[in-house]
Amino acid sequence: MVLRVLLRYLASHPELVDRLSETWVIRRLAQLTAYSYFKAKEIGEDGVHKGVDKIRDSEILKRMEELPEDESDRMSSFSRTFAKELRGGMKELSDKIEKDREKEL
Repeated sequence: MVLRVLLRYLASHPELVDRLSETWVIRRLAQLTAYSYFKAKEIGEDGVHKGVDKIRDSEILKRMEELPEDESDRMSSFSRTFAKELRGGMKELSDKIEKDREKEL
């Protein structure tokens, strides 16, 4: 409780915050935080691309789309629709990621 009040008091003084922001330790922590954020973002996007590519090339999706078109068989209709929607969603996701990457560059 006392520590929280003390930190709130110190953080409310702009001169103190400015002086602390100019110290080597705070600048280095800010650099490491930014590096960690962007590295994790890059790793996450690469993982999404690999996952999308793996699902896109999946034999299961190909088999689901190639099921015979029997109107009485609701499961095959569901499977075809599901496979089409999944492929469409993956394409939208990969397009969005590519646009975001282009904006960053």
